[in-house]
Amino acid sequence: MSFNLPYIAIDEDLYLNTAIMTLILNKLSRNTKGNSKLDLAKIQVFMFLIKHPSHINAILEATGKRSPDLKQYSTYTMDSLAINVDELFNIKKTRLLLRKLAHLNLLSAVDDPQNGLSFHLTDDGVKLASEFTEAHFESVNLYIEALTPLLSITSSKLHSALNSIFKDK
Repeated sequence: MSFNLPYIAIDEDLYLNTAIMTLILNKLSRNTKGNSKLDLAKIQVFMFLIKHPSHINAILEATGKRSPDLKQYSTYTMDSLAINVDELFNIKKTRLLLRKLAHLNLLSAVDDPQNGLSFHLTDDGVKLASEFTEAHFESVNLYIEALTPLLSITSSKLHSALNSIFKDK
C-alpha cells in the first residue's frame, strides 16, 4: 500500500503570493512625487522578478539602471535558474491576487485617463504590509528595493528587456 502525500508548491501558495504582492504595492505603487505607477503589467513583471531574483541585476543593467549587489546565495538557486516564463504572462493569477486584496479592503485602484489603471494599497493595506518583516520577507523587501529604479520604465520596455535577457541565455 502506498500513500501519496499532498505537495503544494510554495510559489503557488495564495497567502504567500498575496503577502508578496502587498509588499510590492506598498513599496512600488507610487514614485517619489506620489504619482501612481503600478499597472497590471508592471505588477506581473515585479512578481516574476521577486520569485526569480537572479534576473534583477540583469534587467537593471538592460534598462540602464544601477544594480545593487544581491548576494549570490539568494539569487542563484535551481528555481531561479530554471525559469518558467509562463508565469510572466499569467494574468489570471495576478488578477486573482488583486481581487483578494480588494476583497479584504487592502487595495485601491485609480483610473487615470493619461496613465491608465494603476493600483495602490489602502491605509489598512499599508498597515498590514508593515507587519511583513520576518524571515523570508526580509529578502523580498531587499529585492523590492532593488526594483525601485524600474518604476520609471514603461511596462513594454520592461517586457522587451526581459525578452532580450532570456534570448541571451
